Amino acid sequence: MTNFTKTKLTDAGISFLSREGVTINFTRIETGCGLYIPDENIGRMESLKAKVQDIEINDITRESDSVVAIEFNVSNKNLKEPYLFTEIGIYADDPDKGEVLYGVCFSTQEEAEKVRAFNGYFASVLRIALRLHVSPDSVVICQSLGESVIVIDNALSETSKHAVENRVITKEFKKYAKGEGLEFSVVNGILNVTYDDGEEES
Repeated sequence: MTNFTKTKLTDAGISFLSREGVTINFTRIETGCGLYIPDENIGRMESLKAKVQDIEINDITRESDSVVAIEFNVSNKNLKEPYLFTEIGIYADDPDKGEVLYGVCFSTQEEAEKVRAFNGYFASVLRIALRLHVSPDSVVICQSLGESVIVIDNALSETSKHAVENRVITKEFKKYAKGEGLEFSVVNGILNVTYDDGEEES
């Protein structure tokens, strides 16, 4: 397994930390084979150096008020050529700029190993969890999991959890609800949106 450094935030990722009450929607993962030096400055990076794979996020867990763990699998099932696994990029949706590279985890060539191409018989899967810093009062969601999953620190009191949920509902309402018939609710950390067009079913 590649010996990766700790995940570093880009300048775009750091900008999230200074925004009070920001919603961070982590969208996807990329892996690649770019070349790095041990003390690489990744601040201005906007994409990986040599992207190879797009990866879906499997799960996000808020481990504390300022740290989330993002879990994903790197599979070679659709990989036709091997590559030296040196970089991982984590992307998030910036409300003002669109999708940005939030953080990068990298390795030097000497510390990296190859992801083998699929041989037609046996697929290999690497299960990885990366830890990222987030703003303590941020709302973390992941719409790529199929629904708008809200990631809330389990250590929060019930009152604090409800406050976070209400803030998310208010933001989503302002974004989407300009007419009648939309209702928002949070059940088990899932943001639910219900639309009623006001017509009775026949």
